[in-house]
Amino acid sequence: HDLHHRYYLQLHHVMMVLAVIGLISAIHGLWTRWDKFKLKQFSPAHVAFAFPILSHANAVQVYRSSVNAFSTVPPGSPFKILLFAYWTVCLVVGTA
Repeated sequence: HDLHHRYYLQLHHVMMVLAVIGLISAIHGLWTRWDKFKLKQFSPAHVAFAFPILSHANAVQVYRSSVNAFSTVPPGSPFKILLFAYWTVCLVVGTA
């Protein structure tokens, strides 16, 4: 259990930062291509633009799980509430 506190949770903090960077990159890619993208007829390939957001929501869920299991942050803390809200927004936006 001490090993998880020492390394596993710290690794998940780093992975969460990388996931946020990846999400920013995906949003930037969609933003810069939007003018050309909106003129094209819809095809199933357009669904690929939602994948990074849903993948990010999955990464946030894993991070939430590791924080809940190995962190000393109490339930109902502002951090956990904000993390839950962030995950919910990512999930709703990715499936809308």
